[in-house]
Amino acid sequence: AEELVIFLQHARGQAVLNRQAYEVQIKSNASWEISNAGSGEVERFLEHNPAQAQILSSALSDDKLVYRANGTASTAKFTICRDSDPTTGYLLEVQASGGLVLYPRGKKDGAALDSCTP
Repeated sequence: AEELVIFLQHARGQAVLNRQAYEVQIKSNASWEISNAGSGEVERFLEHNPAQAQILSSALSDDKLVYRANGTASTAKFTICRDSDPTTGYLLEVQASGGLVLYPRGKKDGAALDSCTP
């Protein structure tokens, strides 16, 4: 979960630094990719093993999370779970401001995380 936070923070930082939109391509069975929205050239990858932990996201347009030049983002929620067990899961929210909220393991807004679906 923390690797995903760092990965997304990098995408936001690049968008602000370069004053251009950046996209995070969300892939269920392959590496996630960060690229400049205009170029399509991949700048960074996030490897993940779906057999060890599933990363599930809410509906995103074209499976892309977009960070704009001012740091704002398309909103999204991700859960990271082992063996589809919400007690081991983490909920990560990407806010419209571009900020990230990573909830404690197995929690959502102070209550138990009841599902691995965001």
